[in-house]
Amino acid sequence: MMHIKRIAFGCLISLLVFFAWYLFIKTYDFEVVIQAETSPGTVYHNVLGWNASLNKGNTKTVFSKKKPFENLIHTYDFESYKLEFDWKMHKINDSITKVFIGVNDLDKPIRTRIKKLLGISPIQTLIHQEFTGFNATLLSHLDQFKVVIDGEQKSPESFVAYVNISCNQNAKAVNMINNSTYINTFLKNHNLTLKSNPFIEILDWNKNTGKLNFNFCFPIEKLDDFPVHSEIKYKKVVAKKSLKATFQGNYSYIDRAWYALCQYTLDKQIKPLKTIVEVYHNNPHTDVKDVKWTAEVYMEIE
Repeated sequence: MMHIKRIAFGCLISLLVFFAWYLFIKTYDFEVVIQAETSPGTVYHNVLGWNASLNKGNTKTVFSKKKPFENLIHTYDFESYKLEFDWKMHKINDSITKVFIGVNDLDKPIRTRIKKLLGISPIQTLIHQEFTGFNATLLSHLDQFKVVIDGEQKSPESFVAYVNISCNQNAKAVNMINNSTYINTFLKNHNLTLKSNPFIEILDWNKNTGKLNFNFCFPIEKLDDFPVHSEIKYKKVVAKKSLKATFQGNYSYIDRAWYALCQYTLDKQIKPLKTIVEVYHNNPHTDVKDVKWTAEVYMEIE
């Protein structure tokens, strides 16, 4: 009889310890794990975009932490709930990124954990719907482009006419389109013929804010005298030791190649420098099949 009482007492203590841990110590109310065949940076960028899409109607998201390509923490106000999402992404092999998402109810965590234990939590259904939608959107996005790391190569060297542009990362493509017509018209009017494909020379990329500063470059022959323009300047872009990637897809997604190159430098313990060069082989104005567009991306390294 005494032996049975000891077993019962031990079970009771174990249950009390479990409930104390579950209700008061456990880090997250809910945990979700997904995997994607891409770089952590691409997942990170998609989380930012997904959050932007949530800010409508009676929903609201606010970031409290951003560690580029590794971790994002944000609140999510939805109907009567105030949730916190903690995203952690890391590479588990050469092609797969594992994404862990911890979710907490900031208003009534104990009640939420009890309801989850009883299998009657409406938040659990909401979370399942949201992350099923996010995962489907991510997988669809990954089908729209391809990135291949080619290894170490020199970036191209040429004399160029260029304009300097500062904008957000998401607005790069729009700014290039807005500037390309008048630059090409100016060059044509002054008989300045393109010698090779246009490219951009990224001088600064703030990974935390997404702010860019870059030169939009048009390779031309160097002359003794050039026509003057208030915005168009001239210079020689020198070749630099770089890592090269080949990108295929719509150019609005070409920064996914940056993320792949960043991850490659981490994996191979290579120190990247600031300059990134993108060389475009297709004209978005005339080539309608964007899935076939190709570009070369060079990340300067030590």
